[in-house]
Amino acid sequence: MATIRVEVNGIKVDLPEKDKIKEYKYDLQDLLNLPATANNGQPIRYILTRNGLELNESTSLQKLGIGNGAKLTLITEDGVVKKPNIPEPAPTFEPSHVSEPTPAAAPAYVQAPPASEGRDTVKLVCSIVALVLGIGLIIAGIVLLCSEGNHNGSGQVIDTVRYSTDIKFGTDYNTTMAQTNRFSANALSDIYALLKNVFGILFIFLGGLDVCWLAVHRKKK
Repeated sequence: MATIRVEVNGIKVDLPEKDKIKEYKYDLQDLLNLPATANNGQPIRYILTRNGLELNESTSLQKLGIGNGAKLTLITEDGVVKKPNIPEPAPTFEPSHVSEPTPAAAPAYVQAPPASEGRDTVKLVCSIVALVLGIGLIIAGIVLLCSEGNHNGSGQVIDTVRYSTDIKFGTDYNTTMAQTNRFSANALSDIYALLKNVFGILFIFLGGLDVCWLAVHRKKK
């Protein structure tokens, strides 16, 4: 807190430079040990003046242009100057409203763990999980591409078979139904083969991308 060394009622004190006068006027009154009540019991109101002019209590000494060495007078409303009851020099003035408790320092023997240690462990675990996921995707893609046969819907895997649609029965109805069923079976076989290849390539691509990204990322570190 910046202070200004001034003389108040003949006593040298340090007053706050940027605080409003009204914020520490009563502290200054106590510091100079001036009476707070008159003989009739009425409270005494003091005014801080300079060269006989009252200072605005809603502003600071800095804004009033008052610097070190200035002579101020704390008088009553009636213009009476009360003599301070303390010897000179006065102790350094510190208003109570700006004093703040000093936080207790941590014991010297307590040492907090490095913050980076926990972050490094998390990064390592995430890297391992990502690597396993990438390798798993590559293996799954290779298995899909290399696998043979179609799924018949009953839990069994059979060889890839394309049925001939050149089939005839004794009646047109039976022939049409048989040909339609074989067209449907062939279409399902083609869809299965297409999805198998698409997902196999996709899994290999994503797995390779994941492994490459991890390799580049670890290399930068």
